[in-house]
Amino acid sequence: MPSLASRIPLCNACNNAEQTIVVNTGDDGYGDCGYYYNDGGYCTLRQAIMDANADRNVTTKIEFARGVDTIHLDTSLPAIDSSVCIDGGYKKKSGKVTLHQSNDTAVIFLYENSLGNSATSADDESIEICFRNLNMIGGGAAIFPVLDRQDNKFVHMDVVHCHFEDQLGAVGGTVPVEGAFREGVLTWGQPNSDVSLLRVVDSFFLGNDNAMGKFDCISVGSNTASNPDSNRIEIVNSHLENCQNDCFKCRFDAGNSVIVYGSAFVGCGGDGLDIDPDSVYSITESIFYDTFDNSIELDDNDDGIVTLDRCTIKRAGAYGMTFKGNDWNVEVVSSLFEENEAAAFQFPLNDTLADNKLVLIDSCYDGIDATNNNGHNVLKKITSADTNATHYYGDHSGGKKVCKRAGVTRPDLLKKLRDLEERYYGSYTRAAETLAAKAAKRAAHANLPDDD
Repeated sequence: MPSLASRIPLCNACNNAEQTIVVNTGDDGYGDCGYYYNDGGYCTLRQAIMDANADRNVTTKIEFARGVDTIHLDTSLPAIDSSVCIDGGYKKKSGKVTLHQSNDTAVIFLYENSLGNSATSADDESIEICFRNLNMIGGGAAIFPVLDRQDNKFVHMDVVHCHFEDQLGAVGGTVPVEGAFREGVLTWGQPNSDVSLLRVVDSFFLGNDNAMGKFDCISVGSNTASNPDSNRIEIVNSHLENCQNDCFKCRFDAGNSVIVYGSAFVGCGGDGLDIDPDSVYSITESIFYDTFDNSIELDDNDDGIVTLDRCTIKRAGAYGMTFKGNDWNVEVVSSLFEENEAAAFQFPLNDTLADNKLVLIDSCYDGIDATNNNGHNVLKKITSADTNATHYYGDHSGGKKVCKRAGVTRPDLLKKLRDLEERYYGSYTRAAETLAAKAAKRAAHANLPDDD
């Protein structure tokens, strides 16, 4: 497993908290956590966040007393604008705390003033936020930032051991449209949101078939001309499934770094991973399974670097990987592409694209659509095997051995892949139902604006 970023301990806001507030009721409303009246007899989560925001020079840890298991929210919680840790499982035998949002707003907002919207703001400080051991159910989104930073103050958010489910995909009931910020279950960064760190670890995202518009599970950046740069995003040991649009969407400018490790992207309504260029992506020991469109889409524009190592890409509705821009430099190592609808690779999307480079090393794949290659894109295969070749495994004499070794190697991921096969295609009836559902979703998608 790659080291987590930046020498910063996971959930540093929890580890270094200077004060602790204990929520002792599951009621939603204002209360008394002892900050103002030194009583703390009726401490709600809403009041705890307000008290944490009251002193922005102090890092606050919010815990939950035993017996506080579910909080039904009538409106969004107060926007967080200080360094805070919300830990739903600390010292609890009953497991995680569930935050259930009953309307179409977000469960939690991260407020712009936490970052200082003006260069002269006295409150413009770097902050750290951690959400740990929480279930976030319902709402238009789960975690939604309203960030527009101008002065490159550092913001660090960890999401650890969290479960997200049944978000509707529209904050305030507004369906996201092309050209505007498209919402996700977890969104991060809007224009000018630079120099930040987002880490999602051991977390589960389950989309909603009734979600509105083009709704991603994790959405980073915006569709505007000024996208984030100099950010680091890490998705580690997490599971994203049944997202209405892309499972993980990145819209970046330049200088960003993305690590995906030990994660699964399953049943995505659009692409598994839709990524913008001018950044570096490392994807290791991960599964892309039964995506509606492409498992990995390398978006238009230029200059992205991708390393795909020991991954399994299976049953994509179109291609395992498609190149839509120029100057992508991609290295695929010991990875397995199989049963994809069109082919493993579309290299490139059309004959106007140039200077892409795809290197396949010790990998097994089900065909390359290079019909649009105009000779200005480089394809290199090193001890790799094409299962669609005229001669079986024709690219390499030891192709069968290559294909046996390729793909994810972690036992837990191999078991997850077997479970997905059983759950999605375990019988003829279920397979037919799945294909029918995908056909219906494809028809619905045809009526939405283009994702590009």
